[in-house]
Amino acid sequence: MKHKASKKLLGKLRRRARVAATYRKITIPLQEAIVDEAMPATMTFYIDNRFTAAHEKAIKRMLMMTVYSWVEHFDAVDANDPAGHPLKFRNCMQKYAKYNLSPVWFEEKISNGGAALDIMMDGFTTAFANNGFGRVPKAYIMYGTGDFTIKAANGNDPEKNSLSVTVNPSMLENSAYGDSIRAGSLWHAWMHRLGYRHPAGKYTSYAIGEAPMCIMRNHQNKLPTEKESKFTSLLD
Repeated sequence: MKHKASKKLLGKLRRRARVAATYRKITIPLQEAIVDEAMPATMTFYIDNRFTAAHEKAIKRMLMMTVYSWVEHFDAVDANDPAGHPLKFRNCMQKYAKYNLSPVWFEEKISNGGAALDIMMDGFTTAFANNGFGRVPKAYIMYGTGDFTIKAANGNDPEKNSLSVTVNPSMLENSAYGDSIRAGSLWHAWMHRLGYRHPAGKYTSYAIGEAPMCIMRNHQNKLPTEKESKFTSLLD
């Protein structure tokens, strides 16, 4: 005889399933960047034990490649090198980012995409320092499946929110996704954690959409023959 489970029971079962996940600790080196505040030597994350050793290796590389965009930015600002790769990041943001330039916690008006990048990088500096020094809750790399690559719940304060994200293992296994693609996808998820927003399904011209796409394109201009969905399909 079949019995219909109540909504209350199903809710309990789902909560138990979430609690059942177990995690292991990983650390990555935090490359030295030219910033005004003291920074830790490493960052710490806790990854779901369902990720294999090969997944873990790919996750660590993705984390480090994403952090490297932050390092490059401050290296270029310090060198004031117009030909520098990170200043191409600023130029890319200046050209394409028009809307929602500021995170929810930033009260002043930001005039353009280039200025928005500077504020964004300061937010990442705070988030990275707080992670490494253990000032915020643990950052979890959660295991997820479905029609997404990397996603994260919205945060609203880099002083309090962790860098927790959910990663689809299929992204780590797909050789078509290179370092820039994975780093851009993670950057987008982390921007959600840092307080950036966009309308559902809309990325073009929004800071949280254009910044990761700049990374995915290695800061090159958009090509009229290239469909933007090639990149936006990997966001959220």
